Amino acid sequence: AGLIFAPRLSLQRARQHPSARLVLGEEEGEADSEALHSPRRADAEGLPVVPGRPMARSDQSGGVRTASPGSETSSEDGGRDDPNRALSSRGEARHGSGYSRGVRSGGGGSGAPKDDGSSASSAARRTIPAGLIVERLRAHASDSVYISSFLDAAPLQAMLLDERLRRLLCMRSRVKEVSEASSMCEAVRSLAGAERMSSGGEGMVVFDVCSGKGLGATLLSFLLPRGRVVMLDSNGGMDLSHLRARPNLSFRHVDLFSADTPAVLREEAAGASYVVAVGMHLCGALSPRLIDLAVAGGTIDAMALCPCCLKGAHGKAVARSAAERSVEPYAVLVETLQAICEREIETAAAGGGARSRVGVWTDREMLSPKNRYITVQKWAADKAAPDVALCQACA
Repeated sequence: AGLIFAPRLSLQRARQHPSARLVLGEEEGEADSEALHSPRRADAEGLPVVPGRPMARSDQSGGVRTASPGSETSSEDGGRDDPNRALSSRGEARHGSGYSRGVRSGGGGSGAPKDDGSSASSAARRTIPAGLIVERLRAHASDSVYISSFLDAAPLQAMLLDERLRRLLCMRSRVKEVSEASSMCEAVRSLAGAERMSSGGEGMVVFDVCSGKGLGATLLSFLLPRGRVVMLDSNGGMDLSHLRARPNLSFRHVDLFSADTPAVLREEAAGASYVVAVGMHLCGALSPRLIDLAVAGGTIDAMALCPCCLKGAHGKAVARSAAERSVEPYAVLVETLQAICEREIETAAAGGGARSRVGVWTDREMLSPKNRYITVQKWAADKAAPDVALCQACA
């Protein structure tokens, strides 16, 4: 598969950096990162916190709102008039050609210290040692080319040196998460094509759908330094302070099923020359919803969907079909979603929409049994179909 990123910083430098030599009270630093970053603990220490109330929420009309830097979520008592608690109506303030990150200032108000990742003392209380992260990843280097490549890549070195980014690697499932995030990068690289990748993703917008805290989105922000990556998730209460470390990464608090979601996508993609939506391990009805947004809407040019499961009646139907055919339910799930894509494409084409192509492939380097992608690429009727150059691991 080759390296996703070229190494720029040495591991020795990361180990020598003052903020990399950290000590935790937890045994071997293996405590869950959420416990290390609890609002109560951070508030007691005077650190930037994630308040207990949601970071952002939909208004009564179903609209989507996102917290902007330096503000907190408004409360039910009209707190939006308080500049320390105001919630931006748009979510991300434009600054020239870029976006401010969709995160808040510290919960301590204007007097709270800025979390710029440079304080070794605060970092020591909140993350695990960089050397331990590397050690745990290196123990699985032979499991996947993604892990071995990540160990020698510039993003890891940058993440080890910045406490805000290093938090993303503090989970026990870091090996699996890194392989999935790296797989997302390969999927986007393949859909974007060599010309766009050679420009650093200039003009591109990538939506990480149901992103969670966004390890995959963070790696995409390194892969596409001249593009923009937008995290979409219904959980607005996450600690997203790491977004401040990545100038081309932002977050929108959005319910994928909201009627306002297509407008949010259009708003974020305004001015983009190529828009990709990627969904990693979407559950239940989220996968069909992403397909609908990608194929029926006019905003998204390409989609890479790695589904997790279907629930309810559809899930039971998939399980019955798999049992009757003596095949894995996941294989039937992928076939079902592929059929949905093809049906949506036929409907869109009948209405004069763009031409589209569906592809299905397996990424055997992803450390998960649910490792199949369904891709959709769209192109204008007067254009030739784009080429897709899958990496060796994904072919």
